[in-house]
Amino acid sequence: MTEPRPPDPEVEDRAASREAVDRLLETHGVELYRYCTMMLGPDGVALLPTILGHLHDHAVEGQGVERLVALAVAHNRCIERSRTGGRPPSGQGLQGPVAVAVRALAPLKPVGRDAMVLRSVLGLRWSELERVCGAPPARMIERVCRAWRNMVEVAEGGTVVRPGPRAGGRPLVATDEAFAAIRDDARRFVALRDALREAAACEAPAPGWSATLWQQLELERQAQRHLAQERAAERAAAQAAREAQAAREARAAREAQAAERAASPPAGAFASATSEAEAEDAAPPRARSLRWAVVGVALALVGVAARWLMMP
Repeated sequence: MTEPRPPDPEVEDRAASREAVDRLLETHGVELYRYCTMMLGPDGVALLPTILGHLHDHAVEGQGVERLVALAVAHNRCIERSRTGGRPPSGQGLQGPVAVAVRALAPLKPVGRDAMVLRSVLGLRWSELERVCGAPPARMIERVCRAWRNMVEVAEGGTVVRPGPRAGGRPLVATDEAFAAIRDDARRFVALRDALREAAACEAPAPGWSATLWQQLELERQAQRHLAQERAAERAAAQAAREAQAAREARAAREAQAAERAASPPAGAFASATSEAEAEDAAPPRARSLRWAVVGVALALVGVAARWLMMP
């Protein structure tokens, strides 16, 4: 009888992370969906599986996923996508002031559109905006005010005004005309804000969308694993090709050295030939000296014989 396998801690952690993300989607999923669609339209919906995967990978067991953390992840992804070719919502299919408001939102810079959606559509407080966007409240107030002024210009037929040097301020005069202008600005802002909120309310995910997101995330991860395997195979093939080329070059170098040695005699051959030539050059003097020695001996013998014959 086989013993049951012990539970895998990694698998358990992944399951706990998925439960935490599922709880987040139950409470704040629609808000996350609307933020992405108001930022990028269909491109924002396509980013949701990537956002979900990041939350799944970084969810802390037992603590869940905070709403602001999820919005911060979506903020980073949407800003990055906006700067790399993502298109803002076009307002197609909308009518009346809602369509005007969405079309006025589209020309804003990504950070201005982001601030407008988070503050005026989702209703985040300034301290919450600081956590999501990583900018102090004063900077976020400036972004929201500039985005609102530019939206008013576009909605009334103008164009977005790029920030320039600020004009000197002047004290507010407590007159009926001044307060009437302030109230008129407030009415225009509230009208745009309400139209944007109505446009966001029209964006709702289909039933069972969270399960679809998990399926899309799994497909994305499979595609990433397949791409990683292909790149690893390409790197291995390139490395094998480099090693084969190095082996061919080494073999060619050895063959060239062998051919060079075969074409030229070795150094020992030169030494033996030199010694033989020297021996040949030294041979005649030795032969001549030997002949002179023989002649000398013969003359000595003749002299001895002559002395012997001349003796009485």
